[in-house]
Amino acid sequence: MGRNHSRLGVWALAVMTCFFIAGAHSAYAANQARVHAGGQYFHNDPANTGGGFSDRVSFGLEGKCPAPNTPCSLKGNFEYFDHVTGVHSHGKTTSLSVNSQPSSTCMGIMLSLGIDMTGRPSAVANGNCPDGSCTNFSIEVIDGDDNAPDQGDWVCNVSVNGRNKMGSFLTETDSAEQLLRGDVEVKTTSEH
Repeated sequence: MGRNHSRLGVWALAVMTCFFIAGAHSAYAANQARVHAGGQYFHNDPANTGGGFSDRVSFGLEGKCPAPNTPCSLKGNFEYFDHVTGVHSHGKTTSLSVNSQPSSTCMGIMLSLGIDMTGRPSAVANGNCPDGSCTNFSIEVIDGDDNAPDQGDWVCNVSVNGRNKMGSFLTETDSAEQLLRGDVEVKTTSEH
């Protein structure tokens, strides 16, 4: 009987701790603009003999800012890996902006593709790699599937100067690519 009471007590303590932590965390994070994105897309690589669009890239980005539409610094991390060239970089963002809609440059690119992302939240990140795996990194991610499921999530204005399989630096860029798999979640308010 003592053992069952002990288990019940531990279980109750665990549940109360979860409510306390979750409640405190959600109240703290509700006023912050934040991004959590990760997935894969095809990189346009004319040197690739597989047709130019067969370099699969995996990426990740996470960060938060005190307020939306206001750049902040040193508030996130990124990851980039091209499965064909081996360009791999990971580091910290030096600037991050979580926005209520994509940048005008990205909007122009998307409109030229026949896709209207007006009013879709986005995040723009720039960073570097303290471990030497890259010299610079920049990306814009667009959360396009919250209000229009057929639009999908996108990356835009990607530029990475990172080390490839041979250890030398290679610059990779993409103007706009839709995610094959993964998800972009950009929160500009507690309601979004």
